[in-house]
Amino acid sequence: MEWLKPEYFVLFFLLLFTIPDTSAQRSFRIIYEVESKNDLDSYESAEVKDIMKQVQKILSNFQFELLVNDKEAVFKKIEELEKPSIDTSLYELALGFCSGDEVWHTKEDSIEKLVLKTTYGISTLLMLTEDEQWEITNETKMIGEFNVLKATIIRKRGSFNEEIEAWFTDELPFYFGPLGYNGLPGLILELKYAKVLFKFMRIEEGTVNIEPPIGVTRMSFDKYYQTLEAEIEQIKGGG
Repeated sequence: MEWLKPEYFVLFFLLLFTIPDTSAQRSFRIIYEVESKNDLDSYESAEVKDIMKQVQKILSNFQFELLVNDKEAVFKKIEELEKPSIDTSLYELALGFCSGDEVWHTKEDSIEKLVLKTTYGISTLLMLTEDEQWEITNETKMIGEFNVLKATIIRKRGSFNEEIEAWFTDELPFYFGPLGYNGLPGLILELKYAKVLFKFMRIEEGTVNIEPPIGVTRMSFDKYYQTLEAEIEQIKGGG
C-alpha cells in the first residue's frame, strides 16, 4: 500500500477539521414581553380593582424567553437581576396571572410535555400529553418584519377550557411557542390566552442551554388542576 506523502497528509488533516459541520444544530433565543388585557373597569370592588392595577404594573415589567433548537424548546420567565422591592403576595399573584411561575419543555416530535410549576417556593413537575389540533385561519398581519398567520386551539385546565389565539410565521424554521404550544408550521410570535398577551420583541442567535425541568413532586397536568379545583371548592364551602 502506498502511503500519502507528508505534505498531502497535512493537507488532508487540515481539510478534515476545517470543513463546517452542517449537521450542527442552530439555536436561538426569542424574547417576549407580556401584557395584561384585563379590563379594570369590570371590577365592582374598588379594593380588588386596586390590587389588579398593581398586578398589571408588576407584570408589565416581566419578560419571557423561548430557547429553541431544531429538536426541542424551553419557555420561561427571565429572572430579574434584582428582585423588585414589592409585596410578595402581589408578585406571586402577577406570576400566576401570566404563567410566570411555569417552565415549559417541549420536543418537536413528541406530544409529551413537561411543566415545572413553582408557587411560593414549592415546585411540582407536571406531565401533559397534548396532541394539538390547530385551526389555521386566513387572517394575516405583520409582526415586525415577519408575515404571520392566525391559528386557534383550546387547552383544558381542569374543567376550564382555555381559548388560545396564536400568530405564527413560517419564515423562521422552528415549530414552538410560549407555554409549550407547538405543532404549527412555524414559530409563534404572539400568543393570547384568557386576559394575557405574549408579544414578540426580538430574536437572538447563539448557544442556548436547553434542559428539561426537574421536580421532586410529580403528577399529571390534569390531576394537578383537578386537585386545585377541589381544594378551592373546599375553601369556598368553609371546610
